[in-house]
Amino acid sequence: MVEAIVKSKNGIHARPASMIADISSKYQGEINLYKGDKKYNGKSIMSIMSMGLQEAEQVKIEAIGDQSEQMELKIKEIIDHIID
Repeated sequence: MVEAIVKSKNGIHARPASMIADISSKYQGEINLYKGDKKYNGKSIMSIMSMGLQEAEQVKIEAIGDQSEQMELKIKEIIDHIID
């Protein structure tokens, strides 16, 4: 599991949520995102959007399956590089 901090002033909006869900849906294993103690499906745009992630909030990324660490880092990179 890796952690990322949302740097975008606009938080996680539709475009980055779509990017996360798209890359996650290509992964054979399970992708979970956590805000606090609540778990969200990383393969669902609606689930990601429902997190309501805003600037400076923390999200934890968990991939379960083969090459899980690489997948977690790919999703973290998307979150780290969101442009407003």
